[in-house]
Amino acid sequence: MERVLLDLLALLHEQGLIFDPRGRARSVVLTEKGLARSRGMYERHLEPPQVISPGGDACGQS
Repeated sequence: MERVLLDLLALLHEQGLIFDPRGRARSVVLTEKGLARSRGMYERHLEPPQVISPGGDACGQS
C-alpha cells in the first residue's frame, strides 16, 4: 500500500500539482496549478448549489 501512495505522490508531482514530496512527509504542498484544480473540483462536486431567492439574491441552500 505504501508503494502505491508513493507512486501517486510522484504522479501528482510529475503533473505539476504538488511540489516535490521529499522523504516520508505526512503532508504535501500544492502548486498554483494544483490549488486551482482543487478549487475547481471543490466547486463542481462539494459546494452547495446556489438558490435564487424571490428577491433575486443568490444564497447557499441549507
